[in-house]
Amino acid sequence: DVPEDEITDVTTASSEIIAPELGAVVSKSPVHLMHECGYCDVGTLENISKFLLSTLAESAVNRTAGTFQHAEAAAEAMRPELETFAKQGSGPNLQALKDHLAAFQKSQRGVLGKMGIGKSEESHKQRVEEVRRELARGRIWPEVERDLLARDLLRRYDPGNSVHCVSAFQNIDSLAQHKLECSLRPMSCANEGCVDFFSASYESVHDNVCPFKALSCPLDCGESVRRSEMEGHTAGECLHRPVTCPYTSLGCGSQLLSKDLGDHLQRCSFLHLSLVWTESQRRFEISNSQIQDLQNQISAERAESEGQAKLLNQQLALSTSSLATMQKELKTASAELKKMHNDAKNKLESKDVKNMAAEIKSLQSELHSLKQLTESELHAVKSHTGMLNKNGGPQAQK
Repeated sequence: DVPEDEITDVTTASSEIIAPELGAVVSKSPVHLMHECGYCDVGTLENISKFLLSTLAESAVNRTAGTFQHAEAAAEAMRPELETFAKQGSGPNLQALKDHLAAFQKSQRGVLGKMGIGKSEESHKQRVEEVRRELARGRIWPEVERDLLARDLLRRYDPGNSVHCVSAFQNIDSLAQHKLECSLRPMSCANEGCVDFFSASYESVHDNVCPFKALSCPLDCGESVRRSEMEGHTAGECLHRPVTCPYTSLGCGSQLLSKDLGDHLQRCSFLHLSLVWTESQRRFEISNSQIQDLQNQISAERAESEGQAKLLNQQLALSTSSLATMQKELKTASAELKKMHNDAKNKLESKDVKNMAAEIKSLQSELHSLKQLTESELHAVKSHTGMLNKNGGPQAQK
């Protein structure tokens, strides 16, 4: 027995509140009373509104693929069709709404689109995004009208009332009080600078990630800093930031806070000067040692170079001597060769050679006379043979 002016909540304790994303499964059916709360999850409404916009953009691009029609113009003409189609469906969850709208989107493919002919997938996605941005301007489908449709669709596809409130009252004052406490009431972020809206049940979720929320510095410097700026604060300007002394590498091991560094440098200036002097002496000794090592190395290399130069000079002298000997031998051989050449020339001009030449010439003359005689005799034989062939019979020819 509940008083008439008290809340009549049709949701149950087992009903899961909220999921700002499409896909929450619900099963309860709403009971409508006279004064119903009507609040819906802000995140879910926004997602449905965005999905409606994307569906219209995709459908317009599908319908105009391979034609000269502008997709924006097609979207404006197609909007009433999409609104009517969307209101014709209902389902057990918000995923069913996505499937229902996807069916409309698929039905708008032209002949070329169904055959897979046209722009590449990447070009298609780019074109859809261009149309979606144009639709988001609100001229073709104002955001207020789109949100009203999203609210109606949310009720059709949320029978379990998980993302919309159906609490109802007979008393208007009770309804007003409920709306002040409803977990689905819309809220704006209280953090300065943040413009996000969400349902009340998400207040703590948003507060835990809001980049504008002022947080106390974890280093206990007393400052309140925005979450998005905290990393830069603790790494830079925070006075409680741990720092090391600039003279740590010289031996000062003091661990300090940023705010104490100046005082430390002033108080420990003599110590730091001593560390600098000690380090300078150490480096001077190292430098002297390195210089000495370098000088020794240069001396060793110089001695080695002088030894190599001496050896090269000896080899050069030996090579020069050998070259002079070879030149002398070459000169002697050249003279002998010239003498042999002259001797051969003289022999050719000697008397014996001239006699041999005369004998060869006489033999050539005799050979020429013999050749003429032979040719004369051969001619006589041929003439005789010709006469026999002409005057005699077969026996004569034989």
